[in-house]
Amino acid sequence: MKLALLFLGLAFLYLFLGWLVSFPIKLRAYSLSSPKLSSSVRIAVVSDLHSTIYGENQKRLLSKLRQSQPDLILMPGDIIDDIKPLKGAEQFLDQVPAIAPCYYCTGNHENIDTLITLEEVKKRVRQAGITVLDNKKKRLRFAEQR
Repeated sequence: MKLALLFLGLAFLYLFLGWLVSFPIKLRAYSLSSPKLSSSVRIAVVSDLHSTIYGENQKRLLSKLRQSQPDLILMPGDIIDDIKPLKGAEQFLDQVPAIAPCYYCTGNHENIDTLITLEEVKKRVRQAGITVLDNKKKRLRFAEQR
């Protein structure tokens, strides 16, 4: 009985903390300059979503991204989580390419192979129309810049 109550309490705590951390969307803006750029480029970096759902069908998250009007979106990993269901990540991945060109590389949580293998992750991301940078580099052009 005590073990069941302990398990129930831990499960509740896990769910409560998951609910609590799913609300804040941290948006930070930085301005950098380079003599190599003749005009501005807006880059959004989205990381560590861990399959979290931000509003119905990711509405809150995608709205923030649209408001920032990025020229490209970089995803340096942990969009998918190794424990949480894939639904939140899939909702995000399927809609984000409509905002700007997207480039993705895997993080440590995508490499654990508990819910989905690393190759399945890459395949799923590519199916959404997102470029997977897998030990590769890509030269990009925006307006008259590289």
